[in-house]
Amino acid sequence: MHGSLVLLFSQDQDGATRLRRMLESQHRLKVEHVGCKNGKSAAKSLARALPRAVIVDLRPGALDESGLQAAMQLGLEHRTATWTVALVNGGYPRELAVWADAVVREWLEWPTDQRRIQRIVQRFSGPPPSCSANVEARTIRGKTVSFTTREPELFPMLEDLQLVAKHDVTVLLIGETGTGKTHLAKLIHELSPRAEEKFLPVACGTLPADLIESELFGHVKGAFTGADRTKMGRLESVGRGTFLLDEIDVLGLDQQAKLLRVLETGEFEPVGSNETRKLRGRAI
Repeated sequence: MHGSLVLLFSQDQDGATRLRRMLESQHRLKVEHVGCKNGKSAAKSLARALPRAVIVDLRPGALDESGLQAAMQLGLEHRTATWTVALVNGGYPRELAVWADAVVREWLEWPTDQRRIQRIVQRFSGPPPSCSANVEARTIRGKTVSFTTREPELFPMLEDLQLVAKHDVTVLLIGETGTGKTHLAKLIHELSPRAEEKFLPVACGTLPADLIESELFGHVKGAFTGADRTKMGRLESVGRGTFLLDEIDVLGLDQQAKLLRVLETGEFEPVGSNETRKLRGRAI
């Protein structure tokens, strides 16, 4: 693997330089930085060496249209021998979803730490990914969403997903931003006995810091200034459906402790109330 070529498509000179130095000094890779200018011609000349990995910077403003199209095309043309890594910091443009699903094998949050890069390098340092063109696709479908793959390494995940969907247990989904956790959560819901009930994603990171408990668990009238009426919390409003708690790590420790109690016992009290209530929904 020493000396293998890695193409880095990014317009961020400082960030690209840091990443290139890290890959070259720590992992002995040969990194070619392709900026925004003349991206197509540079990619064509370098593609003859068949890069072992292509790192595409999908952060806002990190690539112009020319560089992005060149990186995308390179990934598509050589995806059976080249490992495509997407560099993100909070998602990627929706219009790239089809390409990302087909090509991107790893998601790298930037800035990141050495351990994360080490794990990714170890993956694309192994044998080239086997060509999946002749592998029969496997699909699982819900009422409105589905998941299809030809990648054999994902087949066990599909089996686990179908199995867990049928059992009324709490599910933990772990993955980088933009890898489709919400999509899989909705698919689990639609494959479960609760499929006809409500599915509610709760983005914890967008909740007002001083109103998180009220938003999650509700409150009674007079519980705090401005609470002029009793309000049902989001978790209770889902009824017998499924709620997805996204980015739970952004919650404070006190809030996480209260949420842990809900996940373990299903019990909670609205803000300002001593009445213990029981959730009927399923948590992901």
